[in-house]
Amino acid sequence: MPIHAISRLFGEHDNRIWRIVHFHVERARAREDWSGVHRVGMDETSRRRGHHYVSMFVDLDRVKVLFAAPGRDAESLGRFKADLEAHGGRGEQLSELCADMAPAYRKGAERYFPRVPITFDRYHLMQNLNRALDQVRPQEQENASELKRSRYLWLMNPGRLSAGQRRHLVRLRREHSQTAEAYRLKLAFQEFYLQPSSEAELYLADWIEMAIKSGLEPIADFACSIAEHWEGVVRWVHSRISNGVLEAISSLVQAAKRRARGYRTTENLIAVVYLTAGKLDFGLPT
Repeated sequence: MPIHAISRLFGEHDNRIWRIVHFHVERARAREDWSGVHRVGMDETSRRRGHHYVSMFVDLDRVKVLFAAPGRDAESLGRFKADLEAHGGRGEQLSELCADMAPAYRKGAERYFPRVPITFDRYHLMQNLNRALDQVRPQEQENASELKRSRYLWLMNPGRLSAGQRRHLVRLRREHSQTAEAYRLKLAFQEFYLQPSSEAELYLADWIEMAIKSGLEPIADFACSIAEHWEGVVRWVHSRISNGVLEAISSLVQAAKRRARGYRTTENLIAVVYLTAGKLDFGLPT
């Protein structure tokens, strides 16, 4: 139930209820033991679209938010490290980090967790590739008006299309060569994540060469970014981790935000993150 609804129900000012929430969240967090944390994913959510970001750090094994902090800069990782140590953990105990390719997160990881390998999240990579594909399509649709209404077909996973949508996509691929080639390269990139460990790096290297030679500038730019971040991309072959659970957690937080019609402060949003996905033990009677 949103806080403003609780305030109306009990006739209390919502600021007082927020103070109670923060007190109990912090008291529950003080009892947390993170000495067994080994694999951590990091991503951001926002209080308002495009504003007031919050970085979330999640235990990928227990699927719970460990720490949330205002901002999405390199120092967010420093604050996470301090909080990790305050809860019985050490930076050296981490074996894997997972994040998108945001420069701030990469810089923070290098500064505060220099010995921990980082895996670049496959879902963010696919989002970047979809954006590249969606830049190719408008270039070709100037002379093909039906492409303007086909964005969903190119970006959606083929397995989620209906039989009629798949037939329509097959016809579009025959008639629009540039968008079709970008789509083919997208599907080929997805296959990297299905390759045997012994073949994955060679497959990705071949894909990068093929994408650069395609003549499709947005796709070639994406391929170059993959080459520049090679170690973090191919780390997936060994770690097999992604930030899928963070995407799910962010969706839950955003759903709570919509029900509450937003939060006045970032601190309140952080409290909701802990309530929603922190799996905190509040010591309530059972």
